[in-house]
Amino acid sequence: MPDSLTSLFSSLFKTALPRHATRLATPSLPGASAALTAVALAQRSPAHIALVVTPGATALERVYADLCAFGRDSGVSPMSFPLQSEADVEATGLRLNVLRAVRKETASDTHEKALPRVVVTSIQALLQPIPDPEALQQASITLRVGTSIPFDDLITRLVLTGYARVLEVDSPGQLAVRGGILDIWPPATALPWRAEFFGPEIESLRTFDPATQCSVEE
Repeated sequence: MPDSLTSLFSSLFKTALPRHATRLATPSLPGASAALTAVALAQRSPAHIALVVTPGATALERVYADLCAFGRDSGVSPMSFPLQSEADVEATGLRLNVLRAVRKETASDTHEKALPRVVVTSIQALLQPIPDPEALQQASITLRVGTSIPFDDLITRLVLTGYARVLEVDSPGQLAVRGGILDIWPPATALPWRAEFFGPEIESLRTFDPATQCSVEE
């Protein structure tokens, strides 16, 4: 089976880069070469992570799209860390995903079992303040089947943290309540979740399609 483009580029890049180099500054690279360089750096990094800092949002989107286009054959997991605006819930979710992933990698010794990560950001996004990772972890609410949590107290906590209570969840950052059923779309997840309660106990937890409102999988 012939080598992939990312494998060939990584081999050439390895011979060209000084042995102990840990960072690389370049002018704007043409085509997909910026993404290819990021893949090679992530695979070379002992921490299995590379940070790509672009001059702006347009370049961020281009490099991230190129990484996604390579697919799993590239051997890396691309992540986007965009500029945060007050009303952009999706950007909030992407930034939270990166913070949690980096915290998980630095807190464990299992990063060698996972795909190397490439985090793509811009200068403007990188300069924005971020929440303290430990405080973020302590403020997080984890729902699991079989655990108990007072239903009304949970709804109150979620609303106080910024969730908008609506009749039907169709966007990140929203929640809806019907009897003992909680629909919620955390900004850091691709799909919303539906939790069914029996009293204070969570009986089932599954994702659902926001377009049809039908459950997808547990």
